[in-house]
Amino acid sequence: MSFSRINLWSEGDIPTVRVMSRLLNDMVGQGNCHTKLIGALDWESLLHGLNIFCRVCDPRYSWLPAYLKKNNVPYVFYLDDNLWKITGSGELARHYQSSGVVSTLDGFVRGAEFVITHNQVMVEFIESRFPEVLCKLLPVPFDVSLTDVKSKDFSSSLSNKPVVGYAGSYKEEEFKLLEKVINQFGRDRPEVRFEF
Repeated sequence: MSFSRINLWSEGDIPTVRVMSRLLNDMVGQGNCHTKLIGALDWESLLHGLNIFCRVCDPRYSWLPAYLKKNNVPYVFYLDDNLWKITGSGELARHYQSSGVVSTLDGFVRGAEFVITHNQVMVEFIESRFPEVLCKLLPVPFDVSLTDVKSKDFSSSLSNKPVVGYAGSYKEEEFKLLEKVINQFGRDRPEVRFEF
């Protein structure tokens, strides 16, 4: 297996995959991380390079971890959110709560050489749910070159007022709930600033 080539498999083009692809390309050299949709899975790619599966839990691929193990193809599993703990009644919550998705996610985690995640809470959750699985903590990467902080004057915007921030992708159902909370919070605590 070559570590100069990485196959990053995912179910869709989401911000998580783009961030990981950029980080991996920085590690192994531009053009050596091949981001692929799991729907385009092919044996040739699986045999050449390190395979990383990012958040894959579609029940259509529940067979894949056992198949890879049977054919001696190791892989790494990457997970940045606790998909087992997504709650609610919306479409996304129903998807992740379904038994087929949970079973597939469990299978991918159990079959991995190791799991990578970004926070200690997730490491502890995975280690408690899967005591036999090795889980590694990868600190969240942030590319400071994306912000041109040297040329900006932040002195006028700095204050002692509290700021609540969120960085992530837009989730319509969750933000509808937050809108009410933030509006009420803004009336009660106008000194607090929210940044999304």
